[in-house]
Amino acid sequence: LLHSNVAMLEGLALTAKATGFVLVEETLNEVSQQVREGQPLAEPLRQTGLFPSLVPDMVALGEATGRLDMMFEKIADLYEEESQTTLRSLTALVEPLIIVVLGLGIGFIVVAMYLPIFSIASIVS
Repeated sequence: LLHSNVAMLEGLALTAKATGFVLVEETLNEVSQQVREGQPLAEPLRQTGLFPSLVPDMVALGEATGRLDMMFEKIADLYEEESQTTLRSLTALVEPLIIVVLGLGIGFIVVAMYLPIFSIASIVS
């Protein structure tokens, strides 16, 4: 939003509404109020404790250099990459479990099909 020349306070309000999480929405509204009172954005973000310490530090750096929009993009890229890595790791852990469960299910079906045939064969002989 900052990159598109939306005012910071308006951007915070829009972001708060767009999150869908009540805690984040309330926190961003409090941050917005403190920014409206004249504090730099990094300080209220740091005080909330909701964001990792890297976020307020990068925001402070963005405010100091006048490139806050670029810092927000870097933060987004960083956390997107981190979430992708976590998702890949989780998928790698779940795949063997799925294979074992499917193997057990197929084994149960095979045993259920052949058990009556073997029972009939033992009764006949």
